[in-house]
Amino acid sequence: QDTVDLVTVSDELKRSPEGLSDAELGELVEVRESTASTAGLGSHLEIIQDKAILRSLVKAAAAINESARADADPPARVLEKAEGLILEIAERRMRREVKPLGELVDVAIEEFRAFQEERSVKSEIMTGFYDLDELLAGLHRGNLIVLASRPGMGKTALGLNIAQRIAIDSRTGVGFFSLEMSAEELVRRMLCSEARVDSQKVRRGNVSAEDMKRFIAKVARLSNAPFFLDDTPAISVLELRAKARRLVKQKEVRLIVVDYLQLMTASGRRTESRQVEVAEISRSLKALAKELDVPVLAIAQLNRQPANRPRSKLPQLSDLRESGAIEQDADVVMFLHREEAYQLSSPGETEPEEEEDYGNGGGLPDDLARLPGISQVIVAKQRNGPVGSVYLVFRKRFMRFENLDRSFRAPARSSASGEAPPF
Repeated sequence: QDTVDLVTVSDELKRSPEGLSDAELGELVEVRESTASTAGLGSHLEIIQDKAILRSLVKAAAAINESARADADPPARVLEKAEGLILEIAERRMRREVKPLGELVDVAIEEFRAFQEERSVKSEIMTGFYDLDELLAGLHRGNLIVLASRPGMGKTALGLNIAQRIAIDSRTGVGFFSLEMSAEELVRRMLCSEARVDSQKVRRGNVSAEDMKRFIAKVARLSNAPFFLDDTPAISVLELRAKARRLVKQKEVRLIVVDYLQLMTASGRRTESRQVEVAEISRSLKALAKELDVPVLAIAQLNRQPANRPRSKLPQLSDLRESGAIEQDADVVMFLHREEAYQLSSPGETEPEEEEDYGNGGGLPDDLARLPGISQVIVAKQRNGPVGSVYLVFRKRFMRFENLDRSFRAPARSSASGEAPPF
């Protein structure tokens, strides 16, 4: 097909029977000059988009100004509305374009080649718990990972231990949002865990000179870690997103931890039920993980279903389905279970209902699995990987989880004391 421009059109018209006068040529030139060129179409579209964003910001500013002057809502509610308006505009600007498969395949192949040649640091973040890392292949960017259990199992301790290992040992930035415990309480836990000092003794105000030596020895290790704590109670989704975005951008945080999910509030507006609100929160956390391209570890509390079962207390995915859409939104669902936390039923009671089979990835004998201090982490869902179980040792005095020595995956050993076996 011939190129269509001023020269070709005028030449074609001149060769036509009617011809082309100088006046008509002048009009043709004028039409050409008043018509935008498609060569700059991309730039023109960007200008239009930028102007649209600025216009939206002007409207949002007017709405914020009106809301603030009306004095009808408390300042916190006005601030939440303002954040919502600005975030909505920002999201509109950041929406991803549709990409052709060929382009994405090229990117993936280049990434694989970099892994092969060891030119690239792998994108996953390792927790430092070896069996768990082997099963999960680390915490992956853009994933929502849910860690759930009944109260008293140690889910906050495990979430905090994972965050500690990543921030302190791997020097990777972590943002920890605690809705249940204060920042001061969490720091005391971290110090007791690192120094291996009895946390209950410290709570009673009983700190010896030896304990102080242990604490002081760990101060520099903790103080220099890229670990950022926020203990805002009942934090809203919008506020958490705003803070998380700043942490990722300004502090290079690569993991967000939320403790715990059901204590968050949704958008501030009333919803028809708490289940709907929890569903909105879980969807927002998944969207946050994708937007910031970091893993989000959300701690969640299970309902009473496991405790009410006749004999088997192992949590199942069905226990989480009562808590909104958490199971559907999560890329990974992990349950923390400690057999010692339950009073087992007597042999004469009815048989338990059929359980979901998650395997025994840790290869631990049943007798050993029932010992005090042994904790089971059940990976009940993994969108891009296998399900299974691994085992950790829980040093409750120190609120510290540790790797289980692989040499003890052998004949079961008995333990007369109430402490975890010395693995």
